[in-house]
Amino acid sequence: MDKIFLVLSLGACSSPQPARSFAEAPPSQKQAAAAISVFPKGLPPASGFTNVAKVEGYFCKSGVFDAAGTRARAVAEIKYRAYLQGANAIAQLSCAIAESVEKCPDCWVCVQCEGEAIKK
Repeated sequence: MDKIFLVLSLGACSSPQPARSFAEAPPSQKQAAAAISVFPKGLPPASGFTNVAKVEGYFCKSGVFDAAGTRARAVAEIKYRAYLQGANAIAQLSCAIAESVEKCPDCWVCVQCEGEAIKK
């Protein structure tokens, strides 16, 4: 009698990988990321926060018919990055049109945000 071996993929049992961008994130992660507080550069957060990590977010217009890169979309991206780091706020947030093509390759217009992911 032949023996039959059943091989299970461990990947099917592991937790799902986070989406690569805010646009690809499931609704529950988008909602959690949207709830992250933002403290603009120059405005210190309330006491009791600890630094988690530096975070960056980008939004790029790469095609002729794509929506223009906007600050709001770049902020959504940086909030998602902070969420993935376990933070619940971003301190020292600043956004600008990216001047380096290395940061946003293949973009006509690129908005770049950076800040410090923090947690209370």
